[in-house]
Amino acid sequence: MSSSHIAATGRLTVHRVKIRGVKVPLTFSLGTAVAVVNKVPLLLVDVETAEGITGRSYLFCYTSSGARAIAEHLREAVDLVPDLPLTPLELAQFLQKRFALLGVTGTVRMALSALDIALWDALGQQLSLPLTSLLAAPARPLHAYDSRGLGLMPPSQLADEAVRLSESGLKALKLRLGYPTRSEDLAAVEAVRRAIAAR
Repeated sequence: MSSSHIAATGRLTVHRVKIRGVKVPLTFSLGTAVAVVNKVPLLLVDVETAEGITGRSYLFCYTSSGARAIAEHLREAVDLVPDLPLTPLELAQFLQKRFALLGVTGTVRMALSALDIALWDALGQQLSLPLTSLLAAPARPLHAYDSRGLGLMPPSQLADEAVRLSESGLKALKLRLGYPTRSEDLAAVEAVRRAIAAR
C-alpha cells in the first residue's frame, strides 16, 4: 500500500484520550548505571476517534514524575487537534510544529510518540491491515530476546539470574553493561556466557 493510498483512505479524527498510570512490579530488578528499578511506571494510552476506533499504546516512563509530565503533554496534544481528520504523518508534523517552542525532546517526544503509535494502531484497525502492510514492509519473523534482568550486579548473581532467565525458552538474553571499569564489564559477560554454556 502506498503512502498516497493511506493519505486518501486513512484519515482519523482524534476525539479524546484516556490515560492510566500503573506501576508494574518486576520479577527481575533492573539495575542500571544510575538506579535500580523494581517497579516500572507505565502509561496506558487509549486514543478514541470520532470514527469509533480506539488506538492503544503504552510507555515505560522511568519515573512517576515523568509519567505525570508525559500525561499532561498528551492531553494538551489531543486538545490541539479537535475534529481535525488527520493521517498519523500529518498529526506528527502538526504537533511537532506546535510544540517547537517547548522543544520536541524528552517527555514531549515520548508523549507525541505514544499518540503516534496509538493512531497507527487505530489506522490499522480502520483499514484491517497489519502495521507492516501500512508501512509497505515485508512480513518476516523477528527473533525475540529476554531483556527483563541482568542489570549491574556481581558476576555470581548475574550467572544465577542468567540461568533463571534462560528457562523462558527465548534464545538470547540482554546483558546490561556500564560497570566502572572495562574489566568488570568483561567479567560480567564471561559470567553469563559460562552460566549459559553450562546448562
